[in-house]
Amino acid sequence: MWEKVKFLASSLWTFFRPMIKQFLTAVGPILTVAATAAVEAAAAKAISSAEKRDGAYAEIVLALEKKGFELGKDFTARMVNSAIEAAVAGLSD
Repeated sequence: MWEKVKFLASSLWTFFRPMIKQFLTAVGPILTVAATAAVEAAAAKAISSAEKRDGAYAEIVLALEKKGFELGKDFTARMVNSAIEAAVAGLSD
């Protein structure tokens, strides 16, 4: 609990706040699930890091579009890239 309070009171909250707000939209939970699945699938492939990232990006966008969300309207490339980074960081946890 205190870790959460310290985070909210720190300068880190100011830094991460814009990204966190993006994930609190309707697309956020779906983006999180799509990114986690795409990154886990990409991690298992014997291809370059750039190919893994590009493949994960394409899979995430496709998954969101299948749910009726539109790139540039309902979600941004920055949101997809942030979700990829968060999912990659979660692989080692």
